[in-house]
Amino acid sequence: MNWSIRNKLILIGFLSAIALTGLQGISLYVNKQVNTSVGASDLTNNKLALVESMKRANLELILAAMDSIIDKDEGQIQPERKAVIAESLKALRENGRALADLEDDDAARKSLADIMAKIDPLAQGIQVDLSRLIEANAPVAEFAKIDDVIDTYGESMSEALAKYGERLKVEFDQSIAH
Repeated sequence: MNWSIRNKLILIGFLSAIALTGLQGISLYVNKQVNTSVGASDLTNNKLALVESMKRANLELILAAMDSIIDKDEGQIQPERKAVIAESLKALRENGRALADLEDDDAARKSLADIMAKIDPLAQGIQVDLSRLIEANAPVAEFAKIDDVIDTYGESMSEALAKYGERLKVEFDQSIAH
């Protein structure tokens, strides 16, 4: 078969156009994959930030409660501590709701609901019961009951948030691996 230079150039141009179209298709596919991965990583990173904020608020709440128990002879919870307690509870609730809005996995939502269920008993124990005991100058045995409430709900919340955060870290690692 005798090809003229013109026909050869047309064939080369046609094959070049097909190759460039293929490269463009690959580029679009890779770009879509990268954008999907970045979006998933960003979402997971936002969830992790909320969990870390909740862990910090929980620790500040427990610390303020324990400090109040130590200083129970003052007859009241110090205003600064009341503010820390209120802010910590507010942060726990708000960040928990924000996290629930971002979560799309049913198992994670259930885990988060279990965490959120600990907030109200902890708030009751610290804001109401502990305050009442301090103001009433209650005996030490009564404070042991409040300490048990704080241990039960506060420490278990810390553990649950740590597990939740670990799951999110694994999710984050998987999102950047793809």
